[in-house]
Amino acid sequence: MMQSQITARQGAGMCQIGPEEIVIVGGFNGKFLNDYYTLNYDTENGEPKKVFKAENLSMSGTFTLFPF
Repeated sequence: MMQSQITARQGAGMCQIGPEEIVIVGGFNGKFLNDYYTLNYDTENGEPKKVFKAENLSMSGTFTLFPF
């Protein structure tokens, strides 16, 4: 069972799929979201293994990602 849930959103600012992970950034859910997720998955069956959630800290002056 994964520890983090991905916040529901109408659209993602950006998604990128790699060989073993998916990155989801930004989006909209009544307001613009500043969270982003890295989802690692099993390459054999596509099942998610781990979800890491972080916040885009661009509003505080510490830029981690482009501000969506």
